[in-house]
Amino acid sequence: AGLSGGVAAAMTTPFDVIKTRLQTQDACVRRETVPRPMRELGCPSSGRCDMRSPVYVDFTSTFRSILRDEGMAGFFRGVSARVALAVPSAAICWGTYETVKWGLHHLNQSEREG
Repeated sequence: AGLSGGVAAAMTTPFDVIKTRLQTQDACVRRETVPRPMRELGCPSSGRCDMRSPVYVDFTSTFRSILRDEGMAGFFRGVSARVALAVPSAAICWGTYETVKWGLHHLNQSEREG
């Protein structure tokens, strides 16, 4: 179970990289007035941001940008950390599921017999 979780995490890493790039762009890119929490994250103290264009606009342009600037390796940034997290997580999840399923099956059988 843990191994399959690791394989799945490795195979979906390119999609996760693209999603993360889209979600973690500079928070000041699209806002003219920045709320206080955003200023604390590094936006200008005046609360005003320059209205520059975002680096990544959509899935396709993000894909092309990563491929052009970083090559195929760019899509697998962080794959080892992602797999290292997914393997034990999947093992615990599926191990718990199978244990509970086994326990309920045996409980049900003992109730039928008794």
